[in-house]
Amino acid sequence: MIEATLKREFRDHAVTTGELTFKEGEEELYVCCTLEPTWADNKRNISCIPAGEYNVIKYSSEKYPGVYEVQDVPGRSKILIHAGNFYTNTRGCILVGQDIIDINKDGVMDVTSSKATLRMIKDVTGYENFRLIILEPTS
Repeated sequence: MIEATLKREFRDHAVTTGELTFKEGEEELYVCCTLEPTWADNKRNISCIPAGEYNVIKYSSEKYPGVYEVQDVPGRSKILIHAGNFYTNTRGCILVGQDIIDINKDGVMDVTSSKATLRMIKDVTGYENFRLIILEPTS
């Protein structure tokens, strides 16, 4: 089974950024960036989720076709891994992208190439379920 490790690297008043690495056994398959809301006591729609280990399943809805859902988040539901560039797109979810920059010059970091990154993740995983380990920043 594929395993992904999200190493959260930076947190400020608005966002949490990180690096998401997909591996199968010891083989590194793909690395991308992530953007989540900042920590706000795990409150729905405004907080990133707690660090820990989660199962991630494929998920599809009219609004979010062909994405992933993080399962069994304490006190939360419908935490998705999906495309989006700005922290206002997160609503508590995990956005994926190639680089972290301030695209719209509002002073808050964003992710680039989000749709292409999600497509790559789907290619790497075969759009199958995977295990997600989330680690907090070390400093």
